[in-house]
Amino acid sequence: MKLIHVLGKKYVEEILTTLNKYGPLHASAVSEISGCPYTTLTRRLEELEKIGLIKTCDKPFPLKICEITDLGRKALKVYRICDEISKQRKARSSPEVQEGNALI
Repeated sequence: MKLIHVLGKKYVEEILTTLNKYGPLHASAVSEISGCPYTTLTRRLEELEKIGLIKTCDKPFPLKICEITDLGRKALKVYRICDEISKQRKARSSPEVQEGNALI
């Protein structure tokens, strides 16, 4: 599975942000804080763990503990960069910018 494909899935940013902000958490806490339904969360956690963005352990059993990895923290930067690009694109397409370009 490609990294960019996983990063584009619903709730992935929220899950990574939650784990980055709060540290290791039980999966149920990640679900509650991130707003991701638990059934979806279990699929996302598997995907994120396969590509190395999080790690999980089942101790204390039966609770699954989730933790973001260094690679997961780096992946969060992708969302920030996308937000910056989106803001810059919006600023360029705003009426004020278009009028200014028309005067040049």
